[in-house]
Amino acid sequence: MPTEKAHGYQIMKMCEAFAEAGHDVTLGISSRKNEIKTDPFEYYDVKPVFRIKRIWSIDAVNILPKYGSWISRFSFLLAGKSYLFFQGYDCLYTRELMIGLVFRDFVLEVHDLPENARSTDLRMWQKARRVIVITRALKAGLVGLGIAEQKILVAADGVDLEKFKVQSEKLKVREELGLPQDKKLVMYTGHLYEWKGVGVLLEAAKKFQISNFKFQTQFIFVGGTDDDIKRFKKQAEGLDNVLILGHKPHSIIPKYLAAADVLVLPNSAKIAISKYYSSPLKLFEYMAAGKPIVASDIPSIREVLSEDSAVLVAPDDAAALAEGIRRVFGDPALAGRIADRAQTEAGRYSWTARAQNILDFLV
Repeated sequence: MPTEKAHGYQIMKMCEAFAEAGHDVTLGISSRKNEIKTDPFEYYDVKPVFRIKRIWSIDAVNILPKYGSWISRFSFLLAGKSYLFFQGYDCLYTRELMIGLVFRDFVLEVHDLPENARSTDLRMWQKARRVIVITRALKAGLVGLGIAEQKILVAADGVDLEKFKVQSEKLKVREELGLPQDKKLVMYTGHLYEWKGVGVLLEAAKKFQISNFKFQTQFIFVGGTDDDIKRFKKQAEGLDNVLILGHKPHSIIPKYLAAADVLVLPNSAKIAISKYYSSPLKLFEYMAAGKPIVASDIPSIREVLSEDSAVLVAPDDAAALAEGIRRVFGDPALAGRIADRAQTEAGRYSWTARAQNILDFLV
């Protein structure tokens, strides 16, 4: 910590929200070496209202590829148990599934289910005092595996409403960011994993490049790891209407959303984590930004969006995605209506509301 992956930001925002709800919060993180040297509070633009404690762990990930991650995680938990023995605590809240190997009393937040749950997975879920999940499909999956329904809470991810509510004038923020002033901007922010549907969005960009669409359109991708960016740039070679900007600090993502004409969430339906279990942070940020959204019509996204708040299109279908984007550009009344509705509904998904919902459940 910090990490360029989304879970780091989610953890920091939840710690901030728990602390602002009046609780004394300490975030325990591994002492493993990190290439990102920026202070986590600065990196994520999070208020320093809680403590961060670096806890010793064996850094074996790069030494033992097969077992290194397991060794590092287990050593971190053992050291954490020693620290908490002397420190004391009222509630241990974690996303680490292995927690039950070391601790007896804990609250577990679950973001995915394995394709084939092992007996050790079941024991961890059963041992948890409470289980917090981010989609209804995750809850259904755990109940189907025998986990008591009454100890599971569905709490979708959240958004910092004030930071993402668009306040900047579109052309001014484009000038600040060095983005085209005279084109329609189709924006994607986030990682470049295939299950995120970015390859399909590239194919949609190709259809705009070769068509006679009346608007000049630029597709902009913000985010990704260094390796993924290199791969993705090679994949996009020859597409003049695509800009791949790479990773940007989360604190300036609201400006990129403010610069956009349409925001795209093209998640794939081919992988369970995307189709059923994902609660993308970008989804709620898009909603709060008050821009029209074009998204894949899959169960995980349907838990939040509907035809009243987005243009929903067939997943993994570049032609359908391109048509959805054209539909937004060609119907300003529709674009304004779905953007307004999504922004209104975003009010239910603040980090503050999520934290309070969880705290009420834990009482």
